[in-house]
Amino acid sequence: QVAPDVFENDDWMFATWNGWSILEDGTTRGWSSWAPWYGTDVETEKLVYFESDTMWDVITPYLEHPPLMHLLVGAAARIGGAAHWAHARHWHARLVPLALGFLSLGLVLAITRRLAPRGPAAAFAGVLYAFVPFIVLQSREVKEEALLVPLLLASLWFFLRWRDDGERASDLVLGALCAGLGTLTKVPGAAFVPAFVILVLLLLFKPTGLLGERVADRA
Repeated sequence: QVAPDVFENDDWMFATWNGWSILEDGTTRGWSSWAPWYGTDVETEKLVYFESDTMWDVITPYLEHPPLMHLLVGAAARIGGAAHWAHARHWHARLVPLALGFLSLGLVLAITRRLAPRGPAAAFAGVLYAFVPFIVLQSREVKEEALLVPLLLASLWFFLRWRDDGERASDLVLGALCAGLGTLTKVPGAAFVPAFVILVLLLLFKPTGLLGERVADRA
């Protein structure tokens, strides 16, 4: 609730407002620094948010970022009791990146354990992820990266399961799904899909690929 400060990063407002509005009636809505540039292509509302003295330009439709993370924090605001998009509270939205941070930590441990099943590597990776200050602070910010990170880690974890545990189609599908959801989270997340495809192709056509030998070959 205290750190980072509520207005240290303002992304949480457009994310939460947009998610709340989409869940309410399908409308995309969010504040934008470039509202005047859109001209008549958008409707602009002026809002003085009740925790600041700043005048915010809120545009409809809002298409500056994909909506997946916004839907999560918007749902948190609605569950927290917000009856209007502008009533969303920061600490309700912040619960989402905190939960995603714990998920990311678990995935870091799981991935490291698969890559280095013996020794202290997994514990060391987990301690670094849990206590490095900039990671801790970032995991408390309502930003699309809070969802991009666990999606990327999950796609890698499912890939390793597919590689090591008999190449089950379900693991490949789930890994591809996590990679694909990155595109719905933030535009750079589109890179996850070709990266995942390249990993799979490397393993299929070059058994001793970048991530090590396949289990069948080692056997």
